Amino acid sequence: MIITTTPGIEGRRITEYRGIVVGEAILGANVFRDFFAGITDVLGGRSGSYEKSLNEARETALKELEDRARDAGANAVVGVDLDYEVIGKEGSMLMVSASGTAVTVD
Repeated sequence: MIITTTPGIEGRRITEYRGIVVGEAILGANVFRDFFAGITDVLGGRSGSYEKSLNEARETALKELEDRARDAGANAVVGVDLDYEVIGKEGSMLMVSASGTAVTVD
């Protein structure tokens, strides 16, 4: 499955549009991870625990997007947009949403 942020795929012709597809992932923040991320933020540097959570959420959303495109009979998704939001009480959850257009290419 080709998944791209571009509106088309170079060298491939879109033969059919299958519709908009969306994949979402919502992950809860861990209390201990938040504590250690806070220390990292105070001392400087990168928060590996948050980066890992963000990566997992993005991969989950893209996998869901791919599954929905495949269910629609597509072999590619173009125009993919990734959105990140912190939601829930006191920003306790991370949501990643991936959307795009499912297409068939030759």
